[in-house]
Amino acid sequence: MKEILLVIDVQNGVVQNAWRRNEIVETINQVVIKARSQNVPVVWVQHHDEYLIQGSKDWEIVDELRPLSGETIIQKEWGDAFADTDLLSEIQLLGAECLIIVGAQSDACIRMTKYGALYRGYSVKLVGDAHTTESGSVGGTQFTAEWIIAYENAVAMNSNIPNACCELVSSAEIWPSKA
Repeated sequence: MKEILLVIDVQNGVVQNAWRRNEIVETINQVVIKARSQNVPVVWVQHHDEYLIQGSKDWEIVDELRPLSGETIIQKEWGDAFADTDLLSEIQLLGAECLIIVGAQSDACIRMTKYGALYRGYSVKLVGDAHTTESGSVGGTQFTAEWIIAYENAVAMNSNIPNACCELVSSAEIWPSKA
């Protein structure tokens, strides 16, 4: 099954207060390195909106990660990276059947893009130790970032629909080195 790596919103303003930011960014970097070594296409996604202005320092991909010349960068305004972007045509052009997802925010753009992929018939592998978010609250109830990430990982294991499934994997399980 042809795979692509989708690196979502690992931008200065998105991950500056993220849980275990440095560790997660390094894990994402290791997954990117492994993808490139396996000739798996890497597609980058950058969010922009009224708070995350294109061209600003906050909008830029973090310094620890660098897209290579020739790697696709998708600009988006919505949580689902498919919404009103060229992501679907890029995936089709690359011949992908499965998207491996890493990045931020776990409970927003990661979640929305995962569902966007599934509903478009693509299988997904969510790399459970390579996505992050911030703590938050809903209706006065506080949720730690660690809880949110664990919840998204648990939900990933049950996010199957006809003709597409979601699998939770670790960074070590993705393209393991051959001994």
